Amino acid sequence: MDRLLTAIPAWAPLVAAAIGLAVALGAVLYARATVAFAREQLAAAQAHDLGELPLQEDNETERALRQQIKEDPTSPDPFIGLGEVLGRQGQWSEAEDVLRWAIRLDPESSGGWERLTKLLMAQDRFSEAERLCQERLALEPGNAHAHNTLGVIYRRTKRLDEAVAQSRHAARLEPNRVSAQINLGVALRNLGRLAEAEQAYRKAIELEPRNPVAHSSLGVAILRQGRQQEAESCYFKAIEYDPTYTPAWLNLAIALEKRGANDEAQVAYQFA
Repeated sequence: MDRLLTAIPAWAPLVAAAIGLAVALGAVLYARATVAFAREQLAAAQAHDLGELPLQEDNETERALRQQIKEDPTSPDPFIGLGEVLGRQGQWSEAEDVLRWAIRLDPESSGGWERLTKLLMAQDRFSEAERLCQERLALEPGNAHAHNTLGVIYRRTKRLDEAVAQSRHAARLEPNRVSAQINLGVALRNLGRLAEAEQAYRKAIELEPRNPVAHSSLGVAILRQGRQQEAESCYFKAIEYDPTYTPAWLNLAIALEKRGANDEAQVAYQFA
């Protein structure tokens, strides 16, 4: 339990103390109330750390981009920016139109197609996203981002052998691309090739030691190989680097529950 409490951010000592008290007393309802407070604090800290734009600022950005387009309708950059803003607001149809126009203005620019591919995938339009990546690769066969994106598309559409091949190719093209190693690890893990998945995650951590996704994913691969304590250490490391990364809390809760640490697991679940 001491280690679980140390995973909670330093700015929340009262939260940590209250959770410890709740577990000691078995007061589940009190723990839930405490965690609700923690969630508010975590959300505030995340918004501050990541510099998330409030909706009002997003609207101001949109107005500025529309003005730039009015002044110079031949430049793809404001169209790309506007498409990203509209996508954030959930205005997917207009965002798609704007991004397709940006690509038409400059077919060789990567910004428009990258954002359009992301927009299509967010709507589960994987065949269209795949076609867009293939079109990009026809122009630029060595584009690691396109190969990496294809790896994600194939994984999400259950074409796992193709996903492994694309992610490996992306990693060969750009050996320092962390996302390619993580995507490769996920595809290998889904195929049950856990030792290879572990190797890919460790490579990602070598490239970016404080990446919470890599640490948490490594923990999953390790836990499935029966190394309980080592897996928990991975989850704690992920939480240490990003206390707001909820998959790590969920994975930790599952691991704690697996070994019968139910009180600690319930606390971790509240943050997931």
